Formats: sequence, structure tokens, C-alpha cells
Amino acid sequence: IYEEMRSSYQVQIVKAERALRDLYNQWAIDVATGKGQSSRLNGIHRRLLLVEKGALAEAVRRGILTDDTAKDQLRQIDEKLLKLGED
Repeated sequence: IYEEMRSSYQVQIVKAERALRDLYNQWAIDVATGKGQSSRLNGIHRRLLLVEKGALAEAVRRGILTDDTAKDQLRQIDEKLLKLGED
């Protein structure tokens, strides 16, 4: 059951990372071309980061990931969220 849960979690991570990468690439294009959609994309990016953070917390709660494993990823997400807040 552990491997099945881990596999399911990994699929969710891959999808979230792909969506984030697509959003970031779109945001970079919008900024470079001067389009005004960046605040909307920042909001979407923020929500995706919060979903990813929630998924990590849930994985720790269920014992799929250890605190140490998730700690660095959660820190990186928090840094990205703070950077979005500064923009």
C-alpha cells in the first residue's frame, strides 16, 4: 500500500510541477512582452504552490514522507510564496 500511495503522490507532484512550469513560462513571456496578465498568473502560481505545500504536509501526516524529507521542499515553497508577495 505504501508504494501505491507513494506512486500516486509522485504523479500529483509531476502534474503540479508541470503546471507550475507552464504558468511560470507564460508569466515570463507576459512580463517580457509587457502584457498585464502577470498579477493573475501570480495568483494562480500562489494557489498552485499552496496546493503543493498542502500535498507535502498531507504526505508527512500519512507517513509517506519524513519531516526531514519534506522540510527542504516546504522551505523552497515558502521562499517562492514570499517572492510572489514581493512582486
